[in-house]
Amino acid sequence: EHYHGAENLGNVDIKFGFCTEFIVKLHKPEKFNENFMKDPLSQMGDSLVVVTDDELLKVHVHTNQPGVALTLAQKYGDLQTIKIENMRIQHSNIMGDEIAPHKKEVKEEKPKKKSKFGIIAVASGEGIHEAFKELGVDLIIDGGQTMNPSTEAFVKAVESLNCEHVIILPNNKNIILSAEQTLDLCADRSIRVLKTKSIAQGYSSLMAFDPTGELDDNFEAMMEVVGNMRSGEITYAVRDTELNGVKIKTGDFIGITKNEIKVSTPDRLETAKVLLEDMIDMEKEIITIFHGNDADEDEIEMIVAHAKKLNPDIEVDLIEGKQDIYTYIFAVE
Repeated sequence: EHYHGAENLGNVDIKFGFCTEFIVKLHKPEKFNENFMKDPLSQMGDSLVVVTDDELLKVHVHTNQPGVALTLAQKYGDLQTIKIENMRIQHSNIMGDEIAPHKKEVKEEKPKKKSKFGIIAVASGEGIHEAFKELGVDLIIDGGQTMNPSTEAFVKAVESLNCEHVIILPNNKNIILSAEQTLDLCADRSIRVLKTKSIAQGYSSLMAFDPTGELDDNFEAMMEVVGNMRSGEITYAVRDTELNGVKIKTGDFIGITKNEIKVSTPDRLETAKVLLEDMIDMEKEIITIFHGNDADEDEIEMIVAHAKKLNPDIEVDLIEGKQDIYTYIFAVE
């Protein structure tokens, strides 16, 4: 198959895999009601504890979508502390070889309750897959610049989801058309295709997704984020050419933003710096950097330092995307 279910993490014994704890400093504690968090989180996990103490909100939940829980909390205040643990890994480490000689009892799973939303995203890179899952993506189709998934892959993905509404993030301009074919081929389903043209756009759009909201409101909010953010990629040239007035030589490192090649130099760090100078200004608040398999730790530090030089107040979020082709993917909001 071309796609992976986000919930299929290899251990059926633990229903909700991430022990998630966080503290939020509430913006308006006098107007906050604990049910604002309890109602949506109870649909996303178990072992839920929600406590307010003056201006602080303390939450503990076991869930498969820790990113969604954190995004929901940020609607009401600023995150002070965060602790997320993968209980499936802990369980696997504890059990070790003790259970290996014994045949596991296979329990028949109960049919899943129909959810309000199901999100499908196209992505490549193990770390990028995990990052998208944490923000609530239910199903990931392997694909990207050199591997465009078929319409059939999208149809199978839609049919596998038990939900009222499906939102698809193609994350590449060449994949949008295939994704949109599902509107005709799955005419009995409620489907929206958000025309994301990059991994950065898809990831940023998920920050605006509210699992308790309405379809139109979510789609509009996600589109607004895509329209206001900047995405960029660093990759390498495979032939000599000239595009948009930029001379490119084979083996050069090229910086891409707004679907155009902005810069090409023999030095990857220099290319990244020039690209960020075009993307970052004092109005921007956060940059997410997905670093790929061939990224260098020292180079990453210098890129972060340059981003801070361009805007000392910008928040930097590093994600080990483990993607090929693009050494760096930047999302600037």
